[in-house]
Amino acid sequence: MTTPRGCAAEAGVPGSCPPMMHAGLCSELCQVGPDGKTVGDCALNGSHYMGLQVFLLEQDAYRCGDGVCQFTESPESCPADCQ
Repeated sequence: MTTPRGCAAEAGVPGSCPPMMHAGLCSELCQVGPDGKTVGDCALNGSHYMGLQVFLLEQDAYRCGDGVCQFTESPESCPADCQ
């Protein structure tokens, strides 16, 4: 799956998304929020941050194999769509 929001597309995959920086997985750096579902306090190197969750609409996520070579795909990443 790909998306124009490339820096948020795949959990755990470092990418370039200035000024944001991939620091790790929320499950490793953050506590669960008070509702038991969302991300609460996150800590890295002694500093604390608020968690950020991004939800994509189904139509905004591009899928390899849907027959359309999207600008986020290439012949290498999705040969099924980009020949």
